[in-house]
Amino acid sequence: MGVALQNGTKIYYFPSSLASYLGGMLPRKKFNFGDWLMTLSDGDISKLKNLCDQMETGSKSATDELVLLLISGLAAETLKIEIKFKPEKVDFIGVFASFESLRRAGLIKIIKPLKLSEDNYSIALTQKGLEAEESLRKMLDGVTFH
Repeated sequence: MGVALQNGTKIYYFPSSLASYLGGMLPRKKFNFGDWLMTLSDGDISKLKNLCDQMETGSKSATDELVLLLISGLAAETLKIEIKFKPEKVDFIGVFASFESLRRAGLIKIIKPLKLSEDNYSIALTQKGLEAEESLRKMLDGVTFH
């Protein structure tokens, strides 16, 4: 990685990865958070989803890294220095990472670029996704959840 964002000895892996990606972008190319996600390896997507899970269980270091990633992503998308967001916006990172996993598995198609700066997104099930959904419904037919 070309850029290392850190706090003391703690290097923030994902914000550093994003900063390196941004540094290598062509000038004037519009940034979307989803474009960066598509460059991550399957292992990194899994690590990002795990980081989101750690945040949910109260990990301060996971929260710090994800908030820094959110702020960096929002700043890159909006080209603004002052970033305003609701705390739950950080949850979009995990949702978007899951979307990327499902896209790679061929279950969904991302219709509209994934942007942290927007509150809506557009995805669709692929034929494989529709078949998987139908298969799951058949498997769960008659199952009662308590």
